[in-house]
Amino acid sequence: MPTLVIAGADGPATPVEMVQVIADGIPGAAFTVVPGAARLVNAERPEAVNQALTEHLERSDVGRC
Repeated sequence: MPTLVIAGADGPATPVEMVQVIADGIPGAAFTVVPGAARLVNAERPEAVNQALTEHLERSDVGRC
């Protein structure tokens, strides 16, 4: 199952380094940092999150027949 872990670059409660540790603990996971976002990355930078998700899914084999 393709996994994408997304972190906000400015997250005060969960630093990027901590999120990287989470991503590293998931075999095969991709990791991306969204600049200009903190805790609610999907609400703060929805276009960047959608782009990251789209690119991640295009690189994976999910949904391909």
